[in-house]
Amino acid sequence: MAKHSDIVDKSREYVKLRFEKELPEICTYHNFTHTQNVVNAVQSLADEANVTDEEKEVLIIAAYFHDIGFIINAEDHEAHGIKISSNFLKSEGYPDILIQEVIKCINATRIEWNGTARLCKLMKDADLSGLSNKNFTIITEGLRLELSARNKKNIDKEIWRGQNITFLENHSYLSDEGKKIFRKGKKRNLKTLKMSDEKKNKKIKLLTIGSSKSAQTQFKTALRNHIDLSSIADNKANIMLSVNAIIITVALPLLIDRISENQNLLIPTSILAIVSLISMIFATLSTRPIAMKRLTKKED
Repeated sequence: MAKHSDIVDKSREYVKLRFEKELPEICTYHNFTHTQNVVNAVQSLADEANVTDEEKEVLIIAAYFHDIGFIINAEDHEAHGIKISSNFLKSEGYPDILIQEVIKCINATRIEWNGTARLCKLMKDADLSGLSNKNFTIITEGLRLELSARNKKNIDKEIWRGQNITFLENHSYLSDEGKKIFRKGKKRNLKTLKMSDEKKNKKIKLLTIGSSKSAQTQFKTALRNHIDLSSIADNKANIMLSVNAIIITVALPLLIDRISENQNLLIPTSILAIVSLISMIFATLSTRPIAMKRLTKKED
């Protein structure tokens, strides 16, 4: 049988190599980085729990192999991981009784597991140690991207934030050691998520027209500009009406008197009269208020 240090080191190299060669690119969370974080967590828990060297060895090996099943299929990856780890450990001459303990620990990482075995509870807590990690935001974003890619449907970030809050509120570490080491960090991350959620809701509230000074200022400025432009249009319309009224009332009568003497003035006079009349009509229409349709189309 391989010595303690040998079997752990061999397990690490074996898992790392297979992850590098066979793990799908979409696995942005269940990868060797996550595996190494679980190994570090299980070592801390094992030291805190004062387990034997043999028990610690079982926990570390289980931590290395607990997610290797993702190289085959995400569905029931624990079963694939158990098969892979069993074959590897048997090839290394590892005792069957310890292989069975490794299998139990890997099974404990299933979401629905809720047993009482001491080592299994330590393994379960180590697998979810990321809930207390200072880089929780980065870690959970990796999981969101992986699930989105696997389900071929993007998970909205705000929905994901709410799901994380719910999960952290309902989760509790199973072992006393897990509660001692990880509970404080998990509470910190939960508080950060809730604060971020509250800030977002507050920001949305401030962006309403009734409570946003900037929005009200924008509407006031737009209204002032609209009134100024309307005033300019009214002045121009008044000028057009005045000028054309003078032409019709003063110039046309004089020209009409001269038409009898000079028939060539008939057509120019008629054109002038028509143009002046049309100008007055359009000047009047330009000052008419436009009826609003209530609803405005996006194209408009």
